[in-house]
Amino acid sequence: MPTVSEPNQQQLQQQQGVSNMEHPSLPASETHCAFNPIGCPFVTGDRQQMSRHYADESESHAQYTVCLIAELKQENSRLSDRVKTLSEKVDGHEQRIQRLEANLAALMMPAGNNSGTNSHP
Repeated sequence: MPTVSEPNQQQLQQQQGVSNMEHPSLPASETHCAFNPIGCPFVTGDRQQMSRHYADESESHAQYTVCLIAELKQENSRLSDRVKTLSEKVDGHEQRIQRLEANLAALMMPAGNNSGTNSHP
């Protein structure tokens, strides 16, 4: 049984108004300091640990950035290929439209402007 001069960890936390419970939405390995402040370098003021924390965060962000850039390059390549395909289709349609317009113009010419192969004297 603890004496009055030796409060247990739970009593200390209750007095400080903090809980040692992990945040339910975070995995146990990724508990945030706000939910587990005991030993947190930002609470204890351990500058070496804070520096390591920032270095780990920086490394993590750098890796994420590299992955994000690779994904964006891949998506850009895919979209460029799609634009090229669509441009080729548009060119093909424009050529077809020009042929159809020429055929329509030939069909709409008056009979007197034909070469005369079927004309009567």
